[in-house]
Amino acid sequence: MSNRRRILTAARAQVVEHGVGATTLVQVAERSGIDLAAVRSEFQDRHHLLVAVHEEVARELNGACLVAARSVPQEGFEPIVAGAMRLFEVYVADGPGRSVLHPIRQILTLREWNETDRRFGVSSLLGGLRPLAEQGVFRPEAIDGLAVIVYGLVTEACVSVADGLAVITPQELGHHVRAVLEAAAMSPGPGPHNGQRARASDNGSNGVGATTTSIATT
Repeated sequence: MSNRRRILTAARAQVVEHGVGATTLVQVAERSGIDLAAVRSEFQDRHHLLVAVHEEVARELNGACLVAARSVPQEGFEPIVAGAMRLFEVYVADGPGRSVLHPIRQILTLREWNETDRRFGVSSLLGGLRPLAEQGVFRPEAIDGLAVIVYGLVTEACVSVADGLAVITPQELGHHVRAVLEAAAMSPGPGPHNGQRARASDNGSNGVGATTTSIATT
């Protein structure tokens, strides 16, 4: 196991057991059995270490989201809704989402938070929205903003439940995500996409009956 892997593993365990405030380079060095100088050669300070841990857990949660998205029929909004529900479930459950990702997020800058979200959640949503745009369900120029809106809805639900500010079920979240997607699909727009949505609606599919291949690009 590389020094970097040992350091990240020790840092995650330290956050879970003692909290973000007690996760220092000194504590992580002691826990990992790696010399403090070697820890500093991998991570210049505590903040950079915590950002790396946050990114690692975010990648894991995104992976769970993708597995869920691929496990449902690849039709219409189903992969996106399933992925959003799964992300919510693993974030708020007793596990790395709630015990590692959530507390570290409290010390990140807004820019760091947004960069991680764009690399994982937003990019995954774009991977699911692009095929639908190609099929005429959404206007292509609208999907970047739609991905941000949907991911913002999901992350706000995650944070609110983890902080004890709201009680939301995965099914309720899935309903709201679907409602946003349906509203965006039905919104007026220029060009042939309106016609494609209208024809799909006439066929009883509300414009989302075509198959999507994946929710993600990563």
